[in-house]
Amino acid sequence: MKVLCISDNELNELYQGWTDEEAEKLKDISLILSAGDLDPEYLEFIETMLNVPLLYVRGNHDSRYDEEPPEGCIDIDDKVVEIMIGEDGSADICENVIQGIQGAKAGIAEKAGLRDSSRLIRLAGLGGSITLNDDATEAYQPEDEYTEGEMKARVRKVSWILKNYAMADRVLSGSRSGHSQVRPPLDILLTHSPAEGHGDLPDPAHIGFRCFNEILMDMKPQYHIYGHVHMEYGRITRENTHESGTCSINVCGMYILEI
Repeated sequence: MKVLCISDNELNELYQGWTDEEAEKLKDISLILSAGDLDPEYLEFIETMLNVPLLYVRGNHDSRYDEEPPEGCIDIDDKVVEIMIGEDGSADICENVIQGIQGAKAGIAEKAGLRDSSRLIRLAGLGGSITLNDDATEAYQPEDEYTEGEMKARVRKVSWILKNYAMADRVLSGSRSGHSQVRPPLDILLTHSPAEGHGDLPDPAHIGFRCFNEILMDMKPQYHIYGHVHMEYGRITRENTHESGTCSINVCGMYILEI
């Protein structure tokens, strides 16, 4: 399965410069993930041309989405999403996607016969960046910027959802004790910002979140997809390995992930 990951930098070849040659290069893409800071028209165009699900989180410059959310695309900020991969490599979003916290409990037992965990990919989304204004007494705080404490509260909510899924996985696998081998609670963490110390920068606007390290250590996803740190800022390593074993990938511009 090939996943087109995008963020921050709009590429001409994926929009105004779209050609039949580009379409041929991307014909095997089954899923699109946006890590934020892209115009809604850009997302809409790519989703339309590839005709596969596009899931996104907001960057710290996406306030326009309040009035003009990208049509045909799915906002997964603060949500957990399950995607079923078909035998032909197609990606279908499971029905309990957009239900937030309640989605972790919705109809899981009833769907046990339909859930082939070997063909499921589970994603969680957390958009936004660190705030430059960490004074809680200040009235002004830009939208989609968060203090470490605010992001930690969001991480806790998403972790609660994932723990409910993990519990359901154990039940469906026939083991409440958790001793048998079951799927990991999370496969892909999609964020706008990096985790602190993993692909971030020392300047105040591009420091990563400490709490992302916590969810990575706790849930051990296979991949952490993020943006925010542009290639223009200097020589940036696309991939690095987190202490949890997670592969962290900066997808500014575009990156094709093969799962």
